[in-house]
Amino acid sequence: MSKQSKKAMLIGVAAGFMVQAEVLAQPANTEFNNVTYDEIQVLSSPLNKTEFNLLSTVNIIDRAEIETYLTDTIGDLVSKYPGVDSANMGQAVGRPVIRGQSDFRVAVLENGFSAGDVSTTGADHANAVSLLDAQRVEVLKGPVALRYGPYVSSGVVNLLDVHMNTDMKAVQQFELMESFSDMTDEKTVAFLGRQSFLMDDVRGIIAVSGRFLDKDAYEIPGTVESIALINDEDEDVDEAERGLAENTDLEEEAGTISLNLGSQDSQLSLMFSSMTREYGLVGHHGDEEEAGPRIEMEREIFRGRYTRNMNGLVDRFSIGFSTTDYEHNELEEGAIASTFKVTDAYATEIEASLNAYENLDTVIGVSYANETLETSGEEVFLPETETSKQAIFTFNNYEISNWVFEFSARHDEVEYETATHSYDDSASSLALGVAYKTPYNGIIGATSATTERLPSVNELYSDGVHFAAQRNEIGDNTLSKESSDMAEIYFRQKLPFGGFSISYYDNSVEDYIYLAPTGTDAGNMPSFNFIQSDADFKGGEFTIYWRDINLGPALMNADISVDQVRGNLASGGSLPTIPPVTISARADIAYQNFDFGTVITHASQQKRVASYELPTDKFTQIDLELGWTPRALKDGRVSLLAKNVTDEEVRRHASPFKDRVSEPGTDIVLRLHLTF
Repeated sequence: MSKQSKKAMLIGVAAGFMVQAEVLAQPANTEFNNVTYDEIQVLSSPLNKTEFNLLSTVNIIDRAEIETYLTDTIGDLVSKYPGVDSANMGQAVGRPVIRGQSDFRVAVLENGFSAGDVSTTGADHANAVSLLDAQRVEVLKGPVALRYGPYVSSGVVNLLDVHMNTDMKAVQQFELMESFSDMTDEKTVAFLGRQSFLMDDVRGIIAVSGRFLDKDAYEIPGTVESIALINDEDEDVDEAERGLAENTDLEEEAGTISLNLGSQDSQLSLMFSSMTREYGLVGHHGDEEEAGPRIEMEREIFRGRYTRNMNGLVDRFSIGFSTTDYEHNELEEGAIASTFKVTDAYATEIEASLNAYENLDTVIGVSYANETLETSGEEVFLPETETSKQAIFTFNNYEISNWVFEFSARHDEVEYETATHSYDDSASSLALGVAYKTPYNGIIGATSATTERLPSVNELYSDGVHFAAQRNEIGDNTLSKESSDMAEIYFRQKLPFGGFSISYYDNSVEDYIYLAPTGTDAGNMPSFNFIQSDADFKGGEFTIYWRDINLGPALMNADISVDQVRGNLASGGSLPTIPPVTISARADIAYQNFDFGTVITHASQQKRVASYELPTDKFTQIDLELGWTPRALKDGRVSLLAKNVTDEEVRRHASPFKDRVSEPGTDIVLRLHLTF
C-alpha cells in the first residue's frame, strides 16, 4: 500500500466514524449533554477558537503551571505534555522537540513574534525567552501552526505575556517573586507592576517587569558522561567525573516596559525589552579533558501591535511589528572564539478577519521579515548572511449544523545572500480539516496537509568545527526543499468527570534534511554532513483528565498522558534524537489554603537509534510541590518544590548531548510570591 493510500485510508476511517456518529445520534437526553466547563480560547489561533473546538492539537499551559517550573527552560516546561520533549544541555539550554522534530522545524515565539535569537544555528544555543514573564504558553500542532510558518507537520511554541496580551480592565497591581535553591545556590527575583489610567474614552495600562537570576553549577546523581559513552570511548568508568556538572552556571538580568492604550473598538500595544545572559556548557571529560565554552547573550527588542474591531466586510484588522538587536559570543578559556550578531532585524505582519459569508470565518494575512547575521572569530562555522522572508496566508472555517470544515494555506518566499552564494526559492503549504461535533459533547476530526520547507542557512552553508557541539558541520548549497504529506485523526470527548483526547498522525517527508556522520575527523572532531533522504514519522498521543473531583473536603484535578513517535528513513534505519514512549501523570489537590501537586514522567528505554547513536536508559522523574496561601497575605503564596525527588539519572534521547551530561539530581526550591 502506498503512502498516499495509507493517508487516504486514515481520512476514510475518520469520515466513517463521523458518519456513524451522525447515524447513531439520539435526542439530547443523556448526562453527557450536561457536561460543562470553562472553554479556553487559544490566543495563538487566528480564528479565535477554543481549545476543544480547534481543528488542531493544542496544549495550553497557564500561569500556575508555569510558576511551578519557572526555574526550568521552555523545553523542560513543555516536555511534560504529550508529543513534546526537550533537547537539553545544562541549565540554560532546553529547546522544544515536537513530534520528534526540532531545530528549524519548531518555532519558539514571544507574543507571536520570533524570539530573535540564534537558537536554531546550534544545538547548544539557548532560546532567548524566559518563563518569568510568560502568563501562558501555547503549543500548537497541526494546521493552526501555519499562521507562523510551514510548521503544520511539527509545531510552534508561543509564549504570551501581559505586556502585549491584556484585557484592558482597570488594574493596580504589583507582584514580587523570589526563589531559592539548595543545589545551585539559586537566587531569583522577578517583579511585575501594572497601573491603569483614563484619558477621556481611552484606557491606558503601563507595565514594568524585571528579573534577576544567579545559579551555580548543578549536581548530578551519577557520572557526567553516560556509562554508555565512557565504555564506547574505552575510558575508565572508575575515573569518570561524578557529582557535579561543572561550568553549567547561569546568570541573567532583564527588564521590560510596555504601554497599552485601548478604546471600545481598538487597542495599541507597545513594549521594549532588554536582556543579558551568561551561561556555561560542559566540556569533554575523556582522556583529553577540555573545559567547556561559555556563552554571552544580549538582546534588545521593540514590538508593537495595533488592533481594530470593525463592522462590515472586515470584522477585525491588526498590524504588528518587531525589531531586534542580538549579540551572541562564545568564549573558550576566557577569549572570544566566535561572535554571532543579528542586526537590521525587523518583521511586520498584517491580518484581517472577514465576514464574507454566513457561518464562514476567514482570515487573510501577510508578513515580511528581514535580518542580517554577522559572524566573526576563528571558530565561526557560518558565513555572514542577509535573510529576507515574505509570506501570505489564509485560514477559513465553515460550520453547518454539527459539521466543521477548515481550509488553510500559506505561501513563503525566502532569499539568502552571502559573500559567495545567493538563494531564492518559494514554498507552499495547504491544510484541510473536517470535524463532527457529536451530540455527546465530543468532536471527531481529521486533517490532511501538504507542506514545503526550504533549507536553512545552517543546512546550506555550514562549514567548520562547532566546538560546543564537538563536531565539524558541513552544509550543502545544492539541497532541495522538503515536501511533507501529513494526515491526522483525533477524537476529543467531554465526560462528567473530565474527558479524554486521542490522536494519531502519519507524516511522510520527501528529501528530509538531517545531519549524518561522514566517518572522517576534522580538528580531532567527527565530521557531519547535511544530507537528504525520504523519511517517515508516525505517532500518537492520548490524554485522559479529571476536573474538580471531590475528595472529601479537598478538590482534585489530574491527568495521564501517553505519547509515542517513530522516525525512520525510507531507506531503512532510525532517525537520530527520536524520543521514546513517554508516560506523564499529574495531580493537583487543593484543601482550604493548602495545595499539593505532583508530576511523574516516565520515559522508556530508547533502543531504536541511528547508526551513530548510543541507546538511552529509561528514567522516572518525580516532582512534588506543596503550596500555602496565608490568609494574611492578599493573593500571596509560599511553595516548596522538590524536583527529581528520587535523584534519578535523567538523560533525554531527544537531546544530541544526552551522553555528555545528565539533567540535575534532587533539588529543593523555596518560592515566595506576593501580590500587592
